[in-house]
Amino acid sequence: MANQWTKEEWRAKFNNFDSDHSGCICMRECKRLLQYVGLNPTDDEIQEFMKQVDKNNDDEVDFEEFYEYVKTLQDPTGELRAAFELYDTNKDGFIDKQELRALDIRWPMTSDSAEWGRMFRGRTGRSFQTRR
Repeated sequence: MANQWTKEEWRAKFNNFDSDHSGCICMRECKRLLQYVGLNPTDDEIQEFMKQVDKNNDDEVDFEEFYEYVKTLQDPTGELRAAFELYDTNKDGFIDKQELRALDIRWPMTSDSAEWGRMFRGRTGRSFQTRR
């Protein structure tokens, strides 16, 4: 998985999820970051991850600890991620209605306006998002 992005790209992604700008990520931030890179960990898996990766036992993971871990992972979502990024034309991490409709124009699906509306109702209320 680490070869999917350069170390600098990983650092930028890590920093984006370090919401308090402490240089470390806590369990909550870590879960969001792992979801962003295509994993879908449970809270128990996050706790186990924190135990394995947090080498100095400060209950946070700094970038070097995180990067050492991701270098060991396979890329479970490489093809899916590449396809997602192709259709996420504004690069905001979401496929919104306009982007999905553009996809529908290229490869027509059987959907009407009511179906589009149902597809976009959900957690975010506005778009599909990959589990990065």
